Amino acid sequence: MLAKKIVSVLENFRKDSSASIDLKILEEIRIKYLGRNGLVTNLFEELKSVSKEEKPALGKSLNSLRDQITSKIT
Repeated sequence: MLAKKIVSVLENFRKDSSASIDLKILEEIRIKYLGRNGLVTNLFEELKSVSKEEKPALGKSLNSLRDQITSKIT
């Protein structure tokens, strides 16, 4: 379930960031995905309830997602 959400967030981010971006929109995207109540932040909260077996792989996926978003918006 969480893996599907990670893929969905990545796809949505790619759509959001594919358009022409000015600084204001870039900041809105950063807040939407990485802010205190952002989509990626919420996925990290959900990671706490995942089984021990799944946690390492999902954690790597989430870290990769966060890194991709960070590199794209900076």
